[in-house]
Amino acid sequence: MINLKRTFLLLLLGACLAAAGCGSDDEGDPIPADSAATLQAQLDNIEARLDNGSVGACDDILSGPRGPNVDAVNQTIASLPDGVDQDVRSALQDGFDQLFSLVDDRCNELRDEAGADASDVDFRPFPNLEESVRESVRAIRESPLLPDSYGVTGWIYDVKDGRIREVAEVAEAV
Repeated sequence: MINLKRTFLLLLLGACLAAAGCGSDDEGDPIPADSAATLQAQLDNIEARLDNGSVGACDDILSGPRGPNVDAVNQTIASLPDGVDQDVRSALQDGFDQLFSLVDDRCNELRDEAGADASDVDFRPFPNLEESVRESVRAIRESPLLPDSYGVTGWIYDVKDGRIREVAEVAEAV
């Protein structure tokens, strides 16, 4: 298996050296601090997701709408100011391209190890989250495995604001 931590460290080292060591007048401007910080944060997030070791984390890295992924990294590199040394820009792009190739290889290994392929599943948000929670609560209440005395309620956690709220029951027409 490929040692991804070593690859992360080497890529990080290269990015840090490029950001700090390049940029004399004859070579072009250094990587702006905010761009270097963005790339560093993306590297950290990629490493954390891979450490998670799940196929879902892999999908987020390679093509997901959240967090660091191929498009987000490429956009960050493409948005570097024109004055940034072309060799530095190319080295960053090549390094990330190699990293994402390694990530893809590792993700394929994880898929093989898990024996699961969910590539044909379209993971969409619920059309009506509250109604989905109500249906789940009804199904649990109707289960013969639980006594009627069990109180079952449904809750939704909002990832945007960190709040939870109870889903109110809707009285069914008789």
